[in-house]
Amino acid sequence: MHARSLTLRFSMWWALTALLLFWTADAWPREGATLVALVTTDPSAELSHRVEEQLEALGFDVIVLNPPITGSAGPTSLEQTARNVGAVAAVRIVPMAQSVQVWIADPVTGQAVFRETVPLAGQKPSDAAVALGAVELLRASLLELHPPEAPPPPKPSAPPVVCPPPPPPEKPREPILGVTAGAGVDLGLVGHPSVSWAMALWLRIHDRLGLRAIALVSVSPANVSAAPYGSIDVSAQLYGAELTYDLADASSAWMPVVGLGIAGADVTVRGESTSIASGVNLYESSAVAVPFGHVGGSWAVIRDLRLRADVLGGFSAPAAKVCVEGANGCMAIARWGQPLVNMSLGLEVLLWR
Repeated sequence: MHARSLTLRFSMWWALTALLLFWTADAWPREGATLVALVTTDPSAELSHRVEEQLEALGFDVIVLNPPITGSAGPTSLEQTARNVGAVAAVRIVPMAQSVQVWIADPVTGQAVFRETVPLAGQKPSDAAVALGAVELLRASLLELHPPEAPPPPKPSAPPVVCPPPPPPEKPREPILGVTAGAGVDLGLVGHPSVSWAMALWLRIHDRLGLRAIALVSVSPANVSAAPYGSIDVSAQLYGAELTYDLADASSAWMPVVGLGIAGADVTVRGESTSIASGVNLYESSAVAVPFGHVGGSWAVIRDLRLRADVLGGFSAPAAKVCVEGANGCMAIARWGQPLVNMSLGLEVLLWR
């Protein structure tokens, strides 16, 4: 009989232990920061179900508990209920009174918040409104414990990117010096052309403005008939300077140019007599001034070499007379330089910078 009593007691002890483990196994895995204890006097009430659904919709794990038989209904009792099951918060609802109490604690700092809502006298809100109020009360309590972090101060705006100014465009190269050599036709004696060497030296002064020195030297004198006395050869050497202006940009392949200047001419007259009595045997030289104008142009064969064509026109002052000496003095048979026209063709070599 004594053995049976021990066996009965041992069986009852194991049954109570299994029952306790079964009861705690349902709650223990849910303990933590997402576990909320829902305390209600009527777990089967519609309000209880609505509050439970609202909490689960927010991601909380919910454990439904009956209120303790003894003890107060204040925050201390609600706190103790939450701590018993390891919940981070506890919500007590009274379906008959439509009231809600919320207790929530911060497990890190230990701070706790208790809030309560009671409907106004004479009003009975719906279950949906009370359930929503319970969730909002829990949300407000969470915000009180964990207020949202203040937004970080605005970052100072980056200084504007200052791009260095683009480098000035590279100035195109331009010729600064030119040397021309060629040949031309001298029409100093009207109707009596002669051949001359044409040479020039050009220097750029500024932009399209230049200074040009010229030399025109006769290589085949003009022959003037002085019948019946003989014939006269007339040759001239002209040296001058002019101011020129280019009518196109220096990089242009075709370069028209105009100029204006003054020159000095040395005119030489040689006579050949056909009669001993004639006065044609002479050798005279006279110097005259020749203001002139110039029109020309050049075409670039290659970068440093241009083909030039120039026309120079002037008027000597005074005219160089070609005379035959007679009994009454000089018998003028021709005049040189009134007008003077010289047309030349040559090659110009350029020096660039």
